[in-house]
Amino acid sequence: MKPVTLFRYSIYLLFLFLILTPVLYILIIPFQSACDTILIEKHRLIILAEKSLILAFGAAFLSLFIGIPIAFTAYRMNKYKFYFIILASITVFIPPYIHAIVWNQLSPYIISWFSVHSLFGNMLVLSLIYYPYIFILTLSGLQTMDRSYIESALLYQKKMTVVRKIIFPLIVPHIFSGAIFVFILSIVDFSVSDILGVNVYAMEIFIKFSAFYDEKSAMQLSMPFIGLTIMLLFLQQWHMKNRSYIHQFADISVQSKDNTLNPYKKYFLIVFCLIIFSLSVVLPVCVLLYGAGKFSNYINALTLSWDQVTYTFVLSFLGTTLVMLMGFSIAYMIERSDHKLKYCILLISIIPFAVPGTTIGVCMIMLWNRPVIDAVYSSSLILLFAYLLKFIPIAVVIFISALKNINRQIEEAASLLTSNVLIIIFRIVLP
Repeated sequence: MKPVTLFRYSIYLLFLFLILTPVLYILIIPFQSACDTILIEKHRLIILAEKSLILAFGAAFLSLFIGIPIAFTAYRMNKYKFYFIILASITVFIPPYIHAIVWNQLSPYIISWFSVHSLFGNMLVLSLIYYPYIFILTLSGLQTMDRSYIESALLYQKKMTVVRKIIFPLIVPHIFSGAIFVFILSIVDFSVSDILGVNVYAMEIFIKFSAFYDEKSAMQLSMPFIGLTIMLLFLQQWHMKNRSYIHQFADISVQSKDNTLNPYKKYFLIVFCLIIFSLSVVLPVCVLLYGAGKFSNYINALTLSWDQVTYTFVLSFLGTTLVMLMGFSIAYMIERSDHKLKYCILLISIIPFAVPGTTIGVCMIMLWNRPVIDAVYSSSLILLFAYLLKFIPIAVVIFISALKNINRQIEEAASLLTSNVLIIIFRIVLP
């Protein structure tokens, strides 16, 4: 058997056991038995579901309100775009529960008429956590625009008319995708709401498993939101079609034209961006540094938990490597294949993004905690498999986006020199 064929079948086998099987397990197990507890608590669960939907919609809307102006500012001030991206990335790197802890500690010092422990307060905190997704995707949409349309329109129309009738319709798919991502991340997250004292639907899923040890009820509670988020992901994929999420080869010299801003608008946008970055990056970091105390506290913490820290970093490295390898392999098969099954593979790959982390954990326990395969459950492998299932959608989407920016003719030209696909991948595609 050729190495390429062996590699392809190995990826198919890993995809079958590590991704397809857990996804089918999540979708099938909840329907195998009825749950009387859910029927008894139906009214309360409906109220919590409504609250979660309002919270997610509100967070998505506020993220649009924050992310779109920052993206336009970064695009028009191309010279400083790199710093905008860095600050937004730092926001993503700070875990959501850390943001929640910071705002919870600051709540006594916040003005009396506003409370972070309210539903609106949760919306605002979630929007400050997840707006970078709107910012990055909107900026990507702006970078992929054909400037010739805009320059031609500016000869006859005012700037606001051009923005409303040309620029905005061109970037709507990217904005819509970012809003869907924020909605899904907000609706499956319970750590922020739990810390800020707002009970949401996702918290009920966690309680069913952690407090009552009722795995099937936890998975059954997950099904309505899984169904909703899967439909949203379908809609998002259809809306984006063959567009790239991130454009790698944008002509910055072209983009730099017409980057002048009205002084008043420029100062207003700069102040707005500084306020948002202060609330989402500077404030959490400063509060954490202040709460940590003296430098000796860091040394003591590292000394006492060095084994755990090392284990975490090793596990993270191995998990990242596994996700990247599988993500690239699946993305390459999807993007470079003409078979109709590639759409099924893409759908199955992105479904875990719609599944709450608690449900994934329950699924992995129920799936691997069996006599024959107990070695997986009792080792670190179960964590690696859970990482793979949780983060494979992000890896697949990013790699597909990157592959869309690589001209397929380059690979076709290379195939004239060698028939080994692996050589083409390692020497041309990956670099």
